[in-house]
Amino acid sequence: MVSQWHKKDVCVLKKITERAASYRIKGIHVEDGNDVLAVYDAMQEAIDHARSGKRPVLVEALSYRWFWTLSFRCR
Repeated sequence: MVSQWHKKDVCVLKKITERAASYRIKGIHVEDGNDVLAVYDAMQEAIDHARSGKRPVLVEALSYRWFWTLSFRCR
């Protein structure tokens, strides 16, 4: 069965944290998920928010995959 839905028709949000508002929860977006201090600050904000008895928090940290080549082969 071929699906008639395409990703562009279903998911029009650029950030997942934008969907948090529809569930009435806080969304925190970290543009560089490889920046340790930015992620730490975002998580500290989320932890403080959750511990204060407020609603849950959705944290989105964008990252990229590191590729490298190995100079040896495992046998």
